[in-house]
Amino acid sequence: MICVSSVNYSVLMNYDKVGPIISGRGLRQGNPLSPYLFILVAEGLTSLIHQAVGRGDVHGARICRGAPEVSHLLFADDCFLFCRASAGEVNHLMNILHTYELASGQEINLAMSEVFFSRNLSHATKENLVSILGVRHVLGTGIYLGLPSMIGRSKKAIFSYIKYRIWKKMNSWRGRALSKAEKEVMIKYVLQAIPSYVMSMFILPSSLIDDIEKMLNAFWWGDGSNNNKGIHWLAWDRLACPKAKGGLGFRNFEAFNMAMVVKQAWNIIQNPELLAAKIIKARYFPRSSLLEASLGYNPSFAWRSIWKVKQILLHGCRWRIGSGERIRVMYDPWLRGNGDRWVSSPQVECVYDLFVKELLIENYKAWDIAKIRNLFIGPVVKDIIATPLISSVKEDKVVEDDIHVFFGCVADRGCWMAAGLSQLLENPAYQDGTVVDRVFEMCRNEDNAMIGRVSSLFWCIWHNRNNKIWNDNIQLPSQVARMAFVVWNEWFTVHQLRRQNIVHVEDPRPVRWEKPGVGWIKCNVDAAFLAGSDITSMGLCFRDTNGQFVADFTQWQQPVYSIVEGEAWGLLHAMKEATHRGFERVQFESDSKLLVDDIHSRRPDNSEFNLIVNDIIFFMSSYVNFEVKFIRRQANSVAHTLARAANSWASFHRFEIIPLCIEHLIVNEMH
Repeated sequence: MICVSSVNYSVLMNYDKVGPIISGRGLRQGNPLSPYLFILVAEGLTSLIHQAVGRGDVHGARICRGAPEVSHLLFADDCFLFCRASAGEVNHLMNILHTYELASGQEINLAMSEVFFSRNLSHATKENLVSILGVRHVLGTGIYLGLPSMIGRSKKAIFSYIKYRIWKKMNSWRGRALSKAEKEVMIKYVLQAIPSYVMSMFILPSSLIDDIEKMLNAFWWGDGSNNNKGIHWLAWDRLACPKAKGGLGFRNFEAFNMAMVVKQAWNIIQNPELLAAKIIKARYFPRSSLLEASLGYNPSFAWRSIWKVKQILLHGCRWRIGSGERIRVMYDPWLRGNGDRWVSSPQVECVYDLFVKELLIENYKAWDIAKIRNLFIGPVVKDIIATPLISSVKEDKVVEDDIHVFFGCVADRGCWMAAGLSQLLENPAYQDGTVVDRVFEMCRNEDNAMIGRVSSLFWCIWHNRNNKIWNDNIQLPSQVARMAFVVWNEWFTVHQLRRQNIVHVEDPRPVRWEKPGVGWIKCNVDAAFLAGSDITSMGLCFRDTNGQFVADFTQWQQPVYSIVEGEAWGLLHAMKEATHRGFERVQFESDSKLLVDDIHSRRPDNSEFNLIVNDIIFFMSSYVNFEVKFIRRQANSVAHTLARAANSWASFHRFEIIPLCIEHLIVNEMH
């Protein structure tokens, strides 16, 4: 508590420092340390409750068998306490609160506190417990923290307070006599924000959403009087279109509501260790996943809302293959690289009951190509074999699809619109294939300025998502679009200046390949991509301390969807080949700086590329004398030439003598 008792302040008065002023009552209101101090003190209350639960003096609540026991929930200075409805447990709870009061100096405000009982208690028992607690008994039908405590049959009546709050704000003095520009700002940043919190938890009734949209439409076209008279020249669905399409960019509340609840469902899938996720799983899908769950018996309104958006979630994600035990071949999205992530139907009858595990070689994580060709037709076979299998992934997991990340996410579509690029987003020419296919198609059809703007927007969207994950800081679509504009302008300006001031200077020290140290083998590796084809090839070459050729290896790889993924697959194959040949001290060199940096930084990531990197790191942990270094393309010409030549050779080659295509390069680099 030294940080509290030693605090002092100084102020400037007439440009002179006055102070120090010693605080006699702890931290001032608004001090950045204040909320952390409260959390530290509240941890004391948490510890007291946990001790009582551990001794069996207090029992928390369970919503069903197998669900975690909840003894208390904290939100700022509010606290929910759960216990059995007995005088003994209530007295224990009061003793805990009294101890907390003495230790913290804070007193429980009984006038602002309430108690709620389950329905199977007698009236006499309720009265007895109320007298012990000294608080009032409520029915639990009010609004708490902006949400209704209980939701009955009439959903529209329960959520009608949202409509009232919007109406009250519209009819305040701030909402009158506004210009069209001021009305637009008020609708977008004040009125539309009022139902956002509730919409993130529940699917509101369609009739209530219609009423809200009609109110806002009347406010937009109204003359500023309380009755909002005026001709409604356009319906709300037209006003909700982007400005590029003739609308005003107002919110489509139904679509927004769905998107917000989808985020809650995705949070449950991605963070199963959360208390809310554990409770929902125990109640509604104890032996399956959220995507496989049924509505169940007597579901809550919150679960009904989540279950309703399940199909929307399925269209923006796919399964990443671990063991394949949970993924149904015909009913789950699991293919990669296809616009449709489901296996197309109709297929032969026997495949409808298969799981992905049954398409793998037994006890080995690789596709059983012969079996797949017997069961499926040509295009489906190609899509299945193109789906990567990564050794480090042990469990099946649902992941976001890259198309959803850049094109389908509601927030990211807002970024495209704010950047003035929505015409590309809706262009039929850019609707098919993977993200890479769509970007390449844009590069073929658009001018350099447009490609630069799109590239900057991609980078800013990705940066914004990472900023949310690592720093819990996210920007609005308008801010992301502005940042993309600034990035593109700065890049363009710098390159214009460089073109004007280019001075050709000969490099006095050309980059050359260097021999490995004594006792080491050096392996250069590279990947190549054949334009207009799905073929990705890799080449690697082993050389000894004297720079003499030892062996090389070329292979076609499974199709990959980014250059850096191909480089990572190539390096992984190089390590497997080194272990196959019994090499123990090997220096691996790659001209992909991104790959080498990612291996050394070991940053956690959920991408396909990072999972391949995890396999590489696993190899390096098993073989302590495996090193990975970055090398420039000029010094990696042997591996680069091999990788390009492999496109015209058979799928798999091991060379024990020098191939003709690299013979002159090997000889030159030996000297």
